[in-house]
Amino acid sequence: SRGHLVSGTQKFIWIEAALVNTLGTRALQNIFLFSSRFSRIRQTVGGGAGMNGIELKSSHYNLIDYIKTVNNGSSGLHLTSSTFNRFYGIRSYSNGAEGIHLASSSNGNSMANTISSSNGSAGIYVTGTSNGNTFAAVTTNSNLVNGLWATSSSFGNFFHNAAVVNNTNYGLALVLSSDYTTVSQLAISDASATEMNLGALYTKFTGNIITG
Repeated sequence: SRGHLVSGTQKFIWIEAALVNTLGTRALQNIFLFSSRFSRIRQTVGGGAGMNGIELKSSHYNLIDYIKTVNNGSSGLHLTSSTFNRFYGIRSYSNGAEGIHLASSSNGNSMANTISSSNGSAGIYVTGTSNGNTFAAVTTNSNLVNGLWATSSSFGNFFHNAAVVNNTNYGLALVLSSDYTTVSQLAISDASATEMNLGALYTKFTGNIITG
């Protein structure tokens, strides 16, 4: 099935649920919001989906807080062409690909108090011209590729107060024209390759940057 909970063009939805696939055919997503606005997902667990635990597509101005996504086949939290959403208290663990993935012009989103760890690819992955997103008070650790990763012309993103520890490839990767990124108050250590891969232009570092 497409998902346990699927919306299309609805507004003002409120979701609180525990949605975990354990037996039989797995849903592709536990929650799939398509073209949804002004909705809220809170205190929700999404686990064991065939693809993404929670996915927003062409959805805007939603609030998602205190959710946990774990053991999903692809991303824990996935945004496609979704803008100006607010996320708080996200926990994303042990997913097959990224813990958190913003793709296809997912612009102007903000995320705070977030932990993304032990995922099969990146902790937080920003790609496909996803611009102007803010990540504050985030921890990415023990992911199998990069901790924080912005690529494919994703401009003007802001990472503040981030702890990036023990990721397999790079701790911080800003590549492929992901220019004008700002990084503030960063602690980064124990990446297997190097702590940072800075292949983008006009990156700005402010505050304390601690490596080692």
